[in-house]
Amino acid sequence: MRKITLEDIARMAGVSKATVSRVLNGKKDGYSRETGDRVRQLLEDVGYLRTEGQMPYLGRTKSIGLILPDITNPFFQSIADAVEDYAYQQDYTLLLGGTRLSAEREQKFISAFVTKRVDGIIMVVASGNQTALQLLDRYRVPSVLLDRRYAGANPFQAGVFVDSMYPIYLACEHLIKHNCQHLVFISGPEGVSTARERFDGYRTALSQYAIDLDANLVCYGDYTIRSGYECMAQIIQSNIHFDAIIAANDFMAIGALAAVREAGIPVPDEVEIIGFDGIDICEYITPTLSTIVQPAYEMGRKSAELLFNLIHGIPIKHPYVSMEAKLALRGTTRE
Repeated sequence: MRKITLEDIARMAGVSKATVSRVLNGKKDGYSRETGDRVRQLLEDVGYLRTEGQMPYLGRTKSIGLILPDITNPFFQSIADAVEDYAYQQDYTLLLGGTRLSAEREQKFISAFVTKRVDGIIMVVASGNQTALQLLDRYRVPSVLLDRRYAGANPFQAGVFVDSMYPIYLACEHLIKHNCQHLVFISGPEGVSTARERFDGYRTALSQYAIDLDANLVCYGDYTIRSGYECMAQIIQSNIHFDAIIAANDFMAIGALAAVREAGIPVPDEVEIIGFDGIDICEYITPTLSTIVQPAYEMGRKSAELLFNLIHGIPIKHPYVSMEAKLALRGTTRE
């Protein structure tokens, strides 16, 4: 792995390289006590050894990092369970970070995991910001992308993904063939690859069946229950006609269902709803939620397998793994 330099430490501590050098050489002036303590702690965390002014990234620590956008979402919890199970079988410890869709938090977790000298990182990216990938490349940390792609990522970057576009297309097609013509689409954040892919599936289905895309029927959420509820409440209050809802994840679909039922609209008799992810709670709400089921646990396990191959220098024939999601029809659709 690439040696960590004084510039890296300066960036992590938010100070200049000269300040790091002064702390390292025991000089007491030119920086505050708090700054000195912070820099010394970082130097200690990364196991600084003076070798031509650089810090070697030391040997394996038997730990890996997992960075997720929302650790409260059962979909990501299943991924975390799988990664932790696999790590435990390898006698490794798992460090977990939740970004809450913040690129800044994502970058801080990467830097923090590097200071802890993790042997590798699995990451579900927070946004389309490429700074995180640049950090991973700079530190030469073995890494695997999971669930979400980065535009412009190295084609040899290991990753585990699900085709999000085609299952959404099939879900829309199912609704259209059952006489739904006014489909609401609740998207995830515009900068997230899964949101773009799922919107593309919706748009393609409408085009295929000669239905005009109505911007009034598209709303952008943030993959939370609240955003799904607020999107649908806004559409309902605007008196816009709709007869089906496709949500880019189950949390937003559950929020949309709550708004529709609150408005007294019968589901599925007047409005059908389909989500995306296949989290367990979909089978226990009323009515049960039709959804596109992703193999979350298998995705997490496969990402861990790839990462450990990278850590141990085992050649990977297929670093880009694509998995399949399937439509599961339940109580929020008429069939």
